[in-house]
Amino acid sequence: MKITLFSVDEANRAVQEIGPELEALVRVKRELDRVQSRMHVLEVAVAGASADNPDARELSQHAEHTARLADRVRTSVSSIHRRGCVIKDLDMGLLDFYSLETG
Repeated sequence: MKITLFSVDEANRAVQEIGPELEALVRVKRELDRVQSRMHVLEVAVAGASADNPDARELSQHAEHTARLADRVRTSVSSIHRRGCVIKDLDMGLLDFYSLETG
């Protein structure tokens, strides 16, 4: 990740530019969390079950969906980091910007 120093105005502009992408990223992350929670329940339910068990099939589908969602999260995080912003809390959509204190 490159380190970019932002003025207050630059940080405010960056927030406006990145806002829609960050909002989408937060939604994808929430979906990923939801699917992973469901997978944990299914993992307990399918312990020792055959592959044709409906829960086992659902678990397999969720595993594929999780991989796609995780890839989207990684791609979006990288995109934001390339702009010099730091994601502090993905669940809340909190960004940080490096700056030098003047005064």
